Amino acid sequence: MSTIEKEKPALAPKMFKVTIYSGEDATDKGDVPLVHNFKQILIQRDKEVTISEAYVECLKHAVVDTTIKAEDGTERQVRIPRFAFSASPA
Repeated sequence: MSTIEKEKPALAPKMFKVTIYSGEDATDKGDVPLVHNFKQILIQRDKEVTISEAYVECLKHAVVDTTIKAEDGTERQVRIPRFAFSASPA
């Protein structure tokens, strides 16, 4: 005899309230597109929105790798977050 397995319902993703803050120059004032698994959302800056945890992870991993030079002339690699944002569970 064979048994039929029922599919388990997908868990609802964790949701977060997020605000992406504007920067000083013109490129840091526009809306922010985020893409996860071929799904794109557009987030307005300086407005609180509710998004899933996957998009929050995209924001966390959006970094700029650069080199800074200290006063003594030594250089070191640093990672700077691309977006200034705040997030809290919804």
